Amino acid sequence: NLSSFVRVACATDPPSGVHIAMARNGGRRWSLWTAATVFVLVSGFALQTSRAQLIPSLRGNPCLSSGILFADDFSSPSTTAQRWSINNGAIGTKCGALGDGNAVWFDGISGTKNMVTAPLDLTKGTTMSFQFGKGNCSSTSSSSTYSIQVQYSIADMGSFSTIYSFTTASYVSRAVTIGLPTAARTTNVKIRFLQAVTGTSNIAWGIDNLVIFYASTDGFSDDFSSSSPFSACNWFFPTGAYNRRACGSTSNVLDMGNDVVVPGARVIATRMMQTSCSDPACGTTLMFDLRMLCNGGQNATAAEKAAVITLTYYTTTTRTLATFRAADYPTWKRYGTTLPATGSLRVTLTQTAGTLSSTHWAIDNFYQGPGCKTFCSGRGYCDTSGTCKCDTGFSGADCTTAQPGFLPSSLSDDFSSGFSSSKWRVTTGVTADTTCGPIVDGSGARFGTGSVRQLETTDLELPSTAVVAF
Repeated sequence: NLSSFVRVACATDPPSGVHIAMARNGGRRWSLWTAATVFVLVSGFALQTSRAQLIPSLRGNPCLSSGILFADDFSSPSTTAQRWSINNGAIGTKCGALGDGNAVWFDGISGTKNMVTAPLDLTKGTTMSFQFGKGNCSSTSSSSTYSIQVQYSIADMGSFSTIYSFTTASYVSRAVTIGLPTAARTTNVKIRFLQAVTGTSNIAWGIDNLVIFYASTDGFSDDFSSSSPFSACNWFFPTGAYNRRACGSTSNVLDMGNDVVVPGARVIATRMMQTSCSDPACGTTLMFDLRMLCNGGQNATAAEKAAVITLTYYTTTTRTLATFRAADYPTWKRYGTTLPATGSLRVTLTQTAGTLSSTHWAIDNFYQGPGCKTFCSGRGYCDTSGTCKCDTGFSGADCTTAQPGFLPSSLSDDFSSGFSSSKWRVTTGVTADTTCGPIVDGSGARFGTGSVRQLETTDLELPSTAVVAF
């Protein structure tokens, strides 16, 4: 179904080998068509048409600058059938969804199970990502002896080499990123998922959202203002994520709501990037706004406050960069860090199973790219050129200059009326009461609940302040 036509050439003789990349707006569904002749319109009528053939490589697609070489979310069985050879498996939702929509499921059929790509050009390839798991199919066996292997073969040599393996005991659905070996970074490469043990019809497993890509040096930013779900060039595995207003925002954010059942974990991962140095002046910066406890704020339940999001980065192995506790993010706060100088790198935000239904969180103003000066002093965010875009009321190359009178120049509180949001930005593990008796008179700020206790003011402008007294 073509909803529009785009003029791709204007010549007396139509060129050969024209490549047209097509995508569903905002989606992750990419197709490439090659034609020996071109569809030409002259004065409103067709002179000549040709039959296009789908090829599995994404050469020429709009995401090449972002690092995508090949991608399939298995949403179109006819497209997948031309990209893959599948043995004893089926495309669909037999065992539910691993990411969203269709996956390739192997369940209920005895014999060797495998799926093999058509030959691919992986000369620039560095990494491969996919989701795997059991879904909601029942299995009477979870023996770790049943191994699923990820393999590659070159130039139809017939023999496959194993890159990575996981077992059918690893039933929790999760996203995996693995490095492509140097030998696989060439032309005419096939990728295979294989369960070689036969007679195991009771073993269920599935694959979804497979992406093969290389590291791009281009940064990217996203304020999620688009009405389309997500940029297919920048985001992968947005499981449980929505592009909508949430968590007190006045515009769209990336919302990880708890209103949808998600198998395994809520995951959002960026594309690969090439990092060069760890100095914020020249290295790669990661910045985003985060809010948790969107449902209840400081009045959230203990289970909501205990939720944790893990920020990880992947090079050749997965390493933890930071951990965010819900109790520390009852309001929007900005996070910034310099990414390690490791070469190829991607970052992932994950909320694991066990806390999925107990909290609601969102991110906004995401940036990954060249370093911004002092992280814009926490009063702005970077754009793709590495320049600070300052918050309202602030200016300067690093957003340190406040407009006169924009911020209060002093703060005083006796806690007799609780905690005012105009004075206090974070009130974690603290209450305003007289439980421990008066310190001076009336209520005081009592730190006595939770494992994290924190009282943080709103922004103040203190150019001539010399004393803080309490």
